[in-house]
Amino acid sequence: MMQWFRFYNEVLDDPKVQKLHPALFKHWVNLLCLASELGDAGDLPDDNAIAFRLRVRTTEVRRIIDQLVAAGLLDVCGNDAESRTLSAHNWQGRQRSSDSSSSRVARHRAGNRENVTLPETQVSRTVDTDTDTDTDTDTDTDTEDAKASNVALPKKQTSYSAEFEEFWKAYPSGYGSKKETFKRWQILKPDAELCGEIMQGLAAWKASDRWASGFIKAAEVWIGQELWANPAPPARPAQSNGRSKEGRLSAFEETQASIDEVFGRINGTHQETDEFVFETTGRVNQ
Repeated sequence: MMQWFRFYNEVLDDPKVQKLHPALFKHWVNLLCLASELGDAGDLPDDNAIAFRLRVRTTEVRRIIDQLVAAGLLDVCGNDAESRTLSAHNWQGRQRSSDSSSSRVARHRAGNRENVTLPETQVSRTVDTDTDTDTDTDTDTDTEDAKASNVALPKKQTSYSAEFEEFWKAYPSGYGSKKETFKRWQILKPDAELCGEIMQGLAAWKASDRWASGFIKAAEVWIGQELWANPAPPARPAQSNGRSKEGRLSAFEETQASIDEVFGRINGTHQETDEFVFETTGRVNQ
């Protein structure tokens, strides 16, 4: 499952962040990503590991760290360069353990894994227990066997839950198998709270630019990989300049018409003016 961490929008108005040089701001965000990989304490690796991940020299790493420590965005423990430890400022206060539902989902699945039952349709069959000897001709027996061979057994019908039907109705049509998706839904056995999280995650994924462009995962994959618990792809950006595609096309057509009109006037002037005739040799005849 994708790793992620909280990043607050108050950064927009934080003076110590907004005063950073753009390159230093980029290094700070990359260091936060590194801190999220190493655990819940927000600690950072040594200078050599940081240099490799940031694609810079070790001497440049020390300069970056000193600037971020001076800005109050990194904390240093220990004065010795070899034994000191670095960590993101106030990491544990910002990154709460309740941010992820992964552990709760894992416990929920572990409790239900042993009790998985898939829907079954029982087909009732009547067994003939009559042991009397049939004294009729073989023609009657052959006819009955022929009729029995043409009897179609009832098809298996899957009974979907109301919560799954609500999910399937909201999922983009034409992406995935309903039956396969319901099998994964039954393995998951979501309660009311988890159903709410799934629907909330689905709404965020449907609003993404990737899904709006048609790059949509099959429903059984989306449920099976528990993608609702992951951050959705970026949302579709608003139309630029407040114009729709039709509006931009109309403006283009108007501009093209104006250009054609100007060139039409120029061509008309040359057709009406025969005082001067320019030849290909460059000479001017009157």
